[in-house]
Amino acid sequence: WSVIWPGTPIEQIPTASRNHNTYLDANPSSRHTRDGVEYLPVLDQFFSNGGSVWKNGGNDRSTWVFDFATGKWIRKAYPPDTQYTNVYSAYDPDTGNMYVIRPQATDKSGTLVYKYDPFHNTWQRLNKSAYYGHRRTAAYDPNTKKLLLGGMGQVIVWDMNQPSSPGVTAHSGLTGVLARPGWGIEYDHYIDRFVVWAQGPSIFYIHPVTLEIVEHELPADSPGAPDTKGGGNTGPHGRFRLDSSSGCYVVVNSVNDDVYLFRPPLGDRTAAQSPGKLKTQSLQRK
Repeated sequence: WSVIWPGTPIEQIPTASRNHNTYLDANPSSRHTRDGVEYLPVLDQFFSNGGSVWKNGGNDRSTWVFDFATGKWIRKAYPPDTQYTNVYSAYDPDTGNMYVIRPQATDKSGTLVYKYDPFHNTWQRLNKSAYYGHRRTAAYDPNTKKLLLGGMGQVIVWDMNQPSSPGVTAHSGLTGVLARPGWGIEYDHYIDRFVVWAQGPSIFYIHPVTLEIVEHELPADSPGAPDTKGGGNTGPHGRFRLDSSSGCYVVVNSVNDDVYLFRPPLGDRTAAQSPGKLKTQSLQRK
């Protein structure tokens, strides 16, 4: 582990009691990123859109990337809508683009899905669905082109073979740990399933075609005790990630807790090819 960016000096952080999406040194402010951060392997950058910013927790619209080659944050284009909201994002390894889901939190008029092209810094609105609210997490299956959003007892699915079509509710009223917010969700190419962990004693597999949910109970200490901070209502969001090269999941409950490596009990973790190695080789950094 290492600190890849030292942060903004304290004297460059405004003291006024309002939200700041940018500090005095022109870097992004501290924020709850939730599910609005993705790694872009071709560009070797981290993408970030939105978030609940310091100091008062208001939501932000700005887009940033952290460039590992230069060690700097770069400001990018705003999304077309003007509402402030939580953000859910998923990376498409076939194209190198991002799918970004933005519920319209100001007037609750619906949920917008965008494609963000990081090579050309452009946003394209794809569709509008019902309002799905906050505290959810997204994942994308490049084989079926299914974009899945889960949390708060719901699973919503978009078929990106028909990108203008709205999302469809596949499950609602789920109980137990699946009623919790901020699931960790990843598409696992080793087993061709979406994998869900909601900080409970089980993981869940969602079939990308039938959308059937199957529960698998885990040992008590794997992949870590549920986060009880904030009443246990936070959830891992984007802190449950699959390392495609090893087949292991990296699980972070909190910055103050241990980091876990977790290997699911199903699937051959040595035979499958990472989609990022094959499907992005024709893409180039620009």
